[in-house]
Amino acid sequence: MTTESLSRPTLLITDAYNTQNLTPTTRKDRDAQLIDLLTSAIRNQQTLLIPIDSTTRVLELSYILEQHWQQNRIQYPLVLVGNQSARTAVLARSMLEWMGEGVEKQFGMRREVPFDF
Repeated sequence: MTTESLSRPTLLITDAYNTQNLTPTTRKDRDAQLIDLLTSAIRNQQTLLIPIDSTTRVLELSYILEQHWQQNRIQYPLVLVGNQSARTAVLARSMLEWMGEGVEKQFGMRREVPFDF
């Protein structure tokens, strides 16, 4: 091994702090863990703020949380706050045919409009 190969590594690991943390591998498991955490916080009278940078993830999480709120009859409001939040929700409501199967079924069977905060 030469000193030149050390100055330009292919892979450089600088930290192994979180290697022992086991995170759920599927999105469904991660979302379930998030909902459990949120529900626990709400039961303890805590206020929650979830910063999200991706518009698509905002819609996805808001849909998941809205479903959970309805199924469990949670009385605390869900609020979508952001620069483009109102526009994003309006656009999402106008494009239901492009959403996933669950959103289409909800609208088709119960005539409930998702993303109506």
